Amino acid sequence: MGKYERDKGARGERDLRDKMKEVMGWKEVERTQQRCGNAGDEDVRVAHLPDLFAECKWVEALNVVAAMKKAVSQCKGKLPVVFHRRSRTEWLVTFRLADMPRFLAVLSQPMPPEPSDPTIEPPSSSASSHATSSRTV
Repeated sequence: MGKYERDKGARGERDLRDKMKEVMGWKEVERTQQRCGNAGDEDVRVAHLPDLFAECKWVEALNVVAAMKKAVSQCKGKLPVVFHRRSRTEWLVTFRLADMPRFLAVLSQPMPPEPSDPTIEPPSSSASSHATSSRTV
């Protein structure tokens, strides 16, 4: 694989990561190759969906069957899902029909609650309700 194809793949993974955040509202989505670089890992990882194996393909002529076979062979028991698109088109999602119940179950997992910011103190009720202003003339 040449540099252009690698760069296009990395751009596709970043674009998919950003779309997952935008469309699904998922906060913790990352490219795994930039984080650990392990071949065989999913291309994009959603932190609160550890059972999802996301294979990302940004190609003009995708062999969907071959892409799914690759995802199945690498998923290590996770749910293999192929996210794919052509240039200037929207993302599509492919998974096996037999995996649909599992796919729906994985997607229904709740997102973890937002952590509270320990550096921000809650407003004091007495300070805000008894605010006074002084003006000199």
